[in-house]
This record gives sequence, structure tokens and C-alpha cells, in this order.
Amino acid sequence: MSIDQLRREFMEKMDKLWTNQFDRAFKKIPQGHAYAYKRYADFLDDFFVFYWRFFDELNKGAGYERLTHVSGKMYEESTRKLEKVWLVTTDAQLEKAAELRRKRKHRRASLRFSSKYQKASSLLKELRGIDMIEKRFIKYRQAAKLLAEFNKKVGKSK
Repeated sequence: MSIDQLRREFMEKMDKLWTNQFDRAFKKIPQGHAYAYKRYADFLDDFFVFYWRFFDELNKGAGYERLTHVSGKMYEESTRKLEKVWLVTTDAQLEKAAELRRKRKHRRASLRFSSKYQKASSLLKELRGIDMIEKRFIKYRQAAKLLAEFNKKVGKSK
């Protein structure tokens, strides 16, 4: 593989993380949750720093072996930050769900849609025992989707 192919491969992998993960997580943060938005922004900054580090090495004229090492390391670090993004996102969704469940006017709807909440909680517990980070991302996405649906349906009820 040439340096140009390595660059393309790195960009494709990072772009997939961005569009398939970071972007999806952002869309699942409950509106108005300032802490989650702040943490998301911090982790996204880190992601772009990791992206930049590869290109910094490339611009310095690093050889193929060094670039291979840096691309792998930066991708790995990006996935670690991404897991933190999903954790912040699902935590924010859980906080909103707990808030809705406490409100008297939402209790009936909360009970009616509790299966979504229960399934999401179960998924979040399940992912703790999963070694492959990509499989954990799937569980995070599923849990975030269920929690967002729960919050939307319960939040609209009176």
C-alpha cells in the first residue's frame, strides 16, 4: 500500500466515524442539555485534533511505517472519544427520561411507554460486557434511539 492509499483509507475511516457515529450521537442529545452539548463539543475537538495529527505527520514527511502507526493510533483514540460521546448522549437521555418520569402529568404515558425505557436500560447494561467497541456502538445507538422515542412520546403527553 502506498502513502496515498494509506491517507485515503485513514480519511475514509475517520469520515465514517464522523457521519455514522458523531453526527448520529449529536442528533440524539436532548434539546437544551447544555452539559451534553459542551462535552460533545470537547470530544469533537479532540476528534479533529487526531485527524490533524495524521496530516501533520504526513506534512513532516513521515515514512510509511510511521504513518501506519499514527493512523492506527489516531483512529483508536477517536473511537475512545466516540464511546465517551455515546455515553454522554445516553446519560443525557436517561436524565431527561428520569425527569419526565418524576412529573405527575407524564406518569401515565411513562408507564405506557416504559418498555422502551426498560429495553434501553437493558441495552446499556448489556454493552458493559462487550469487548468489541464497534458492537458497543451499536448498543449505544439502539439505546439512544429508544430513549429519544420514550422522551418524545412521554414529553408530548399531558
